[in-house]
Amino acid sequence: FWVTQRGNKEPIKKYEQLDVHIVDARKWRGAYGTREQKAPSCASPDAGRTGKLHPEFGALLPVKFVNGQECAIWPLNLWGTGKDEGGNPTRGKFCGERRNLLALCSDFDDPIVVSIPTMSVGRWDAYVDGLVKVAKTHFSTQMTRIGVEMVERDSQAEYGAATFETLGYLPAETIAGGIALRKQFKAMLGAII
Repeated sequence: FWVTQRGNKEPIKKYEQLDVHIVDARKWRGAYGTREQKAPSCASPDAGRTGKLHPEFGALLPVKFVNGQECAIWPLNLWGTGKDEGGNPTRGKFCGERRNLLALCSDFDDPIVVSIPTMSVGRWDAYVDGLVKVAKTHFSTQMTRIGVEMVERDSQAEYGAATFETLGYLPAETIAGGIALRKQFKAMLGAII
């Protein structure tokens, strides 16, 4: 996967895997009126609860949306409202859902946001659930390896899906340092990615 920096058009570096300390994670939803858009028509920076219209692209949505409307009750955030590249209906949702992870990585001086795309959200959720149910721990206590594997979808096209693997517990002082950074960099998780 490619790591990019906000404001730069070119990726910084390509990684097959990245070892990170994930200090926070947030749900993010967005709806795009057209595939060519660089920014979503509507985005939900508050963990997927309410939406905020883009001043320019908001009018491109096929269903009227009001700033601050609850995402959970918006008609295009329901299963079966998705569209494929040809505009044909799919089982998915019109709104894309991601997980934005605030992470510390030895390759970077500042915290980074790893944005997990829709097709990998289930893998992230399974990783977190496994840590809680099996190890009785939280992702912020672990060093995590994020990778990519190619997966075939509906016997058609391949896509890159994120993989998650725990590399073990972090030292207590590292965990405490990560917790302190949560408040300072929390706004990064709600940014439009």
